[in-house]
Order: sequence, then C-alpha cells, then structure tokens
Amino acid sequence: MTTWWSCTKDVNFSQLNDLTLSPAVVSSLVFFDEPANTFYDNGSEVSAIQDFIMVDIFNNAFVQDDLVKSEFHFESKNAINRSFILQIDFFDISGKVLHTFQVSQEASGNAVETVSHHIEVFEGDDIEVLKQTQVVMFTLRVAAGQPIDEHTPGRIQLKSFASFYFEIDVSE
Repeated sequence: MTTWWSCTKDVNFSQLNDLTLSPAVVSSLVFFDEPANTFYDNGSEVSAIQDFIMVDIFNNAFVQDDLVKSEFHFESKNAINRSFILQIDFFDISGKVLHTFQVSQEASGNAVETVSHHIEVFEGDDIEVLKQTQVVMFTLRVAAGQPIDEHTPGRIQLKSFASFYFEIDVSE
C-alpha cells in the first residue's frame, strides 16, 4: 500500500472578496497619411480638412462603471513646409462640445520630416466628461505660408490610439 503525503498551507479563499482587477484596453483611433496636394482642390488651396468618428463604447454599463483613466496618444509627422494644428473635439449626444485639445506640428524645412507627440489624459472629473462623448471630430488646419498646389512635395502623417484603464471590484 502506497501513502501519499502532501504539504500545503490552508488557503484563505475569503481574500477573493477584496480582489480588484485592473485591465487595460488599447484601440486605434485615426490614421492619416496624405500628400501635400490633398490641401489643393480645383485650383484652390484648402486650409482645413475634417473627419469624425461616432463613439458608442461609452454607452456600455461596464465602461460607465469601471473606466477610471484614458490616454489618447498622437504622433504626427510633417514633411510639408507649412505648420499645422490638429484640433480634437469631443461632443455629447446633443452636439455640445465637452472637451477640446490641439496638437501642433512645426513646418518642415526642405521636406525633412518633423515629428511630434502628444498625450491627452482623462481621469478624475475629466473621465466623467469622456464617458458622455458620442462624437469625436478631427480638424486639421494648415497654417498660412508658401502656396500649396498639385506639385507641392511632402506629406502629413498622423497616427493615434487610445488606452483605456479599468478597475473592476469583484467584491461588489
């Protein structure tokens, strides 16, 4: 007859009552890669272009209850001899602007690419504003400078993503 022995400590499963999970989710936001002549249309220079995304992630009860922080990351590259500003506006369901920020990018010299980074952080009271967001509008404005035409060299690139941080209290 074989006898098996085991050495273990008593496991205190009541510790699970104090468990908090802190997952993070990363999502792509917007990607933009346009040549300079995007800002030239039918013989005229276009000083601004816009796009928007509808946001329905914040309508979820899980997000409303457990989202504690978010970071919006932007990297822009400019190879056009004009500076630009990217404005990001957050709107609620009625079209009211809840939050606005800008990402500035210096002009390129001789089509040499300039790079900038920006992180917009939402936490505390700001996260509550973010949770009301239904639409995010992106407006890219090119500053005055040398005229842009169909032969202007260079391009503007933008890539962005958002990180969402949650705290889930499983003891509730």
